[in-house]
Amino acid sequence: MLERGREYEASQAEQFEPLMLAWTVRLARLADDISETLRDCPDASVRRSAAVLAARAHPILAAFDG
Repeated sequence: MLERGREYEASQAEQFEPLMLAWTVRLARLADDISETLRDCPDASVRRSAAVLAARAHPILAAFDG
């Protein structure tokens, strides 16, 4: 996972506590599900917020949800 300010030093799953990592992935999955649900909302600001939510969840899921 790439962290702000440490883009050239990717963090490995082993560097995190297993429980914290599990909850972080769970929260990222929830954010991804919520953003998918809100994607079709007629309100543009809600759709924009859903896109930001999905963009924040994606790196965590890509790095650790395997």
